[in-house]
Amino acid sequence: MKQILPLLFFIPLLSSAQKIAVIDRNFYEPIAMMDALSTEVAAKGGLIVYQKDITMVIEGLEQLAKKLSYAKKLPAEFNDIKFGNSRCIVITKKLGSKYTHIISLSTSSQNIKTSILLADGETNRRALQRLYIFIDYLRHNTFSKNNS
Repeated sequence: MKQILPLLFFIPLLSSAQKIAVIDRNFYEPIAMMDALSTEVAAKGGLIVYQKDITMVIEGLEQLAKKLSYAKKLPAEFNDIKFGNSRCIVITKKLGSKYTHIISLSTSSQNIKTSILLADGETNRRALQRLYIFIDYLRHNTFSKNNS
């Protein structure tokens, strides 16, 4: 039993760190994968998402887009949707006969929080366009190694 305890102590040191995806807010640059996050990355405006959460984010945003596109009448509401370490805030308001949406995606890591505003009071059609552009970027982006 005494021989097992030192081994258990070193197991976390042997496992690989969780990869962090750094996403360009303008969707021009490929997603960069990093082992550790620095405040410099957040200061340059990169959006962080844990690599293991990207699939959940894509699927969750697709569900949200489906809900927005098929709904004939949407209730004015506030939604806080969690995707692993990321969360999406959705505020829907009725403005006359149209619906507007504020959609924000944020992630916190190592006391650093980054977020992106995907729709800022956009009508339903424009909010859907913005969601699909972001989903497409995440789905089709080539991951590149970057340790800077």
